[in-house]
Amino acid sequence: MKNIIKVITVSSSLAIGMSATGIASAADSTSGSASASIATALTLSTGADDLDFGTFAHSDTTAGGTVVVNTSDGVGSASNVDADPTVTSGDFSVTGEPNATITITLPGDGVASLTHSGGAPSGQLPLTSFTDSGGGSLTLDGSGNGTFTVGATLAFDAIATDTAGDYTGTYDVTVAYQ
Repeated sequence: MKNIIKVITVSSSLAIGMSATGIASAADSTSGSASASIATALTLSTGADDLDFGTFAHSDTTAGGTVVVNTSDGVGSASNVDADPTVTSGDFSVTGEPNATITITLPGDGVASLTHSGGAPSGQLPLTSFTDSGGGSLTLDGSGNGTFTVGATLAFDAIATDTAGDYTGTYDVTVAYQ
């Protein structure tokens, strides 16, 4: 009986050894490739014209109104003003990778405003409905250059609320590669 147990033990050891050797010889490896490309940084700058809502007077001093500047230097619409003011859209230029498409991000409503710059009393005129001539994106030319314009809506209150005078302010424009 002792001999039979030894034979079985030896046979079991050989079967396990052959099985492990068969698995080890089926392994394989290879190397993967990796790469990177760094794009030219985008540069955004203002152009010759600032966003300008012009000079206007209330046609009804008891009510507020709006002046809308479209992206092609024209008044889109005006309400409660004596005459359509002479306005300009804001000009911007951007440089980056040739033929690249970029996104243009403008302020949301209630983020930007113009502040009375004539001292007391102070006042603010909110800017809303910003638009750009690219519709939110722009494809740069073969040299990596592009331009776009920005328009917005200026709201004003009744003359008793908003002080006559000059109002100035800023708004943020962001560009990024798509």
